[in-house]
Amino acid sequence: MCCALSEQIALREVTDADYEVLRSLRADITLQHLLLANPPPEGDLDVGRWIKRRSSAGHLWVIASGSGACIGYLQLNNIHRKNRYAWLGIALTQPARGQGAGSAAIRRLCAKSEELGLRKLLLEVRADNSNAIAMYGKLGFRFVGQLRDHYDDGVSLHDVVIMERMINPAGA
Repeated sequence: MCCALSEQIALREVTDADYEVLRSLRADITLQHLLLANPPPEGDLDVGRWIKRRSSAGHLWVIASGSGACIGYLQLNNIHRKNRYAWLGIALTQPARGQGAGSAAIRRLCAKSEELGLRKLLLEVRADNSNAIAMYGKLGFRFVGQLRDHYDDGVSLHDVVIMERMINPAGA
């Protein structure tokens, strides 16, 4: 199932039909803390407003399964046009995790990033999220630093790992 799902993954623009899945990802407090996000205030799950904020800060794509159903999202934000880098963010629904969908989506994002003229992707991941760190490493991201007690989830402070991946290492 891993390979079949990962081969079918596509990145596409957000449609109204995706709002419910995106709303559920935003409402998942545990996931929001893994994403180093500040969960939205209770009851504030206005996905349209969130999409506008994400899109104005960069690019936001739905991760779609072979049937076209939304199973998550990918974003590039804080894009630095002159130095040609951007920060990557990804979130998947629980059933899509651990099946290769995230890896497939990031590989597709790397191709899009090259089309956008980017030369590097950066990301932050909680240091205790070993599965994500391992996945990023397999995708060519390398460890470049660690921020101590950087993310406050309201209960604990968490270290954050910074990773990078060159899009076109040859610089061509």
